[in-house]
Amino acid sequence: MNIIIRVDSSRAIGIGHLSRCLALAQQLRNMNFSVAFACRDFKDAWHQEVKRQKFDLFLLPQLSSSPNNWLGCSQEVDASDFTNLILNVHPVDMVIVDHYAIDSTWEVIVRSKRRKLFCIDDLANRAHVCDAILDQSLSPNGERYDHLVPRDCTKLLGPKYALLSPAYPAKRLSLNLENRPVRKILVFFGGSDSANLTTQAIEALNCQEFVGIEKYVVAGPLNKHLTQIMEDAKRLDPSFTIFPSVTSMPDLLADMDFAIAAGGVNSWERCCLGVPSLVAIVADNQKESTDALAAIGAVEYLGYANEIKPSDIHSKTLEILANPPRLNEMRKKALAVVDGYGCIRAATSINLLLSRI
Repeated sequence: MNIIIRVDSSRAIGIGHLSRCLALAQQLRNMNFSVAFACRDFKDAWHQEVKRQKFDLFLLPQLSSSPNNWLGCSQEVDASDFTNLILNVHPVDMVIVDHYAIDSTWEVIVRSKRRKLFCIDDLANRAHVCDAILDQSLSPNGERYDHLVPRDCTKLLGPKYALLSPAYPAKRLSLNLENRPVRKILVFFGGSDSANLTTQAIEALNCQEFVGIEKYVVAGPLNKHLTQIMEDAKRLDPSFTIFPSVTSMPDLLADMDFAIAAGGVNSWERCCLGVPSLVAIVADNQKESTDALAAIGAVEYLGYANEIKPSDIHSKTLEILANPPRLNEMRKKALAVVDGYGCIRAATSINLLLSRI
């Protein structure tokens, strides 16, 4: 069976959508599906990661006019490009789409080609015409898609469907977290970090109170501040290690005792591996899940990116690290949210949908 995934990445969009689609694609490939990606050819996209993981990549042409900044064109034009360049040329049994700028307008056009359609969303703010929808959000409203999708649409809702690489549950099995002291802190504010919280976190941690703690900073592959961050790193003490990006986040996260980070996709990765986190909201769509995680004690909420100062990061981090029982409780709460098998559950559902063709 052949599956094509329509998803984009850029500094404006970030890399979260592509990251979770790559995780699902890995699982589907492990189950002998043929998986390829279709992405708009944005100049600052993260296409090299698709190629590094050896998936075929179809590039939709970059357009000069952008009535919709996230899609690069209207939904009708995007659907036409997708249909003419891919669906009319290549065998495709299912289309998976993960895009905030796509809704039923695009989906009706694609479904007219009689392919199964699987949508990934976490906003629940627009109608979809699909066979299945997946929303990994920790939302108190389990009925929020009832009036947004067809009555017979399969709904895969909640963090049990969090789309994480198969490496996460494997790492989770070997964790030893009880009464674990904080010796290593991770700083990661997503793939682009437009607010440059990375620099603020480095400033907050570059002081006497954190001597003896190793700091690992992942700047992100689309971070426009990367050159300055790497230059500033030369003046830091040896307890800082700066990565432009990492090829194996599960390996790095499993070794961390605390994280200062963004909400979004990476929150589920940290929860799966029981990493207590101080979390900033870097995009509005992260607020609902971050609030929900904070409400159950799985994370500590730092604030909106544009409101955060280095002193906030400094004081909040000191407060949490000074309370080992609280850290242990955060680990337990986080582990209870995500078990890491979301991709297996999603892929099993996809297999069932395709078996009905």
